[in-house]
Amino acid sequence: MMPIEPPPIPVSRPLLPRFEQLEQYLRTIDQARYYTNHGQLHDLLQCRISGHYHIGTDCIALSSSGTSGLIGTILATVGYATNDRPLCICPAHTFVATAIAARACGYVPFLADVDEDSWALHPEQLIEIPELQNASLVLVAAPYGRQPDLASWQRFQRTSGLPVIIDAAACFDGLPARTISEGRIPAVVSLHATKTLSTAEGGLIIGPPDIVSRVVRALNFGFCDSRDSVGPSINGKMSEYHAAIGLADLDAWDNKRRGFIASARNYSSTTRSAGLDSRIAVMENCANPYALFAAGSAKEGAAVTLPRFLI
Repeated sequence: MMPIEPPPIPVSRPLLPRFEQLEQYLRTIDQARYYTNHGQLHDLLQCRISGHYHIGTDCIALSSSGTSGLIGTILATVGYATNDRPLCICPAHTFVATAIAARACGYVPFLADVDEDSWALHPEQLIEIPELQNASLVLVAAPYGRQPDLASWQRFQRTSGLPVIIDAAACFDGLPARTISEGRIPAVVSLHATKTLSTAEGGLIIGPPDIVSRVVRALNFGFCDSRDSVGPSINGKMSEYHAAIGLADLDAWDNKRRGFIASARNYSSTTRSAGLDSRIAVMENCANPYALFAAGSAKEGAAVTLPRFLI
């Protein structure tokens, strides 16, 4: 007799706004007959997110995806790769989109070791590697929404002379946006369906106005307030339909955030009662989509991975 497999346990399933929540925004699109190219809903979402973070709208740009946001930010910051400095320093532990964005701009990703405790690049360790002399930039990831030490990376940027960009994919909630907008290190947030605030597919770039204006140009065929295409660029604009989803999701943000926090606390209390509280990592004060379990062995790790659990 074949062993009976236990039913799959859904770990995380996206839940985006339903039609009733989207209807007012979809009607706006129908009435305006304006579907992309920085339309009314795009601008409204940009305005509302800037209000959420208490920063100016000129400190924010929207993109068609987190990856296109990274590409646009790279192009706006350092342009395409050159033969004399072809490397882009990337963390060895990150989602593949980080390295793909670098490759799309012609760079060769150099995967640097990450810190054992933070799972992220450590600026004081990175400053010592010889590959920096062949690099044009550093992409810093924020693993599972964990915030990077901005002050340390600002010191690294000044010391090394290399531009730093933060791949802050899962950092919408709790991102120090004002600090970023007043500094010289831009951050790119994913608005994918799996993230806490979502446009189904999209990205958000935060930085000082001069960098953000170049990002907007880089995501719009090189156009910005004129018909002159200037500088390296792609088509990475967010459509009105995706902006509609983001606006509806933002309408329900308070409830959604409370739901994520409640889930995190439930994970904590349940694992605590099972004597496993030292093995689970969640952010109880932050709407974060991740709950991380530290397996005690390879066998234990295999027991909590696919296909039994659905991500």
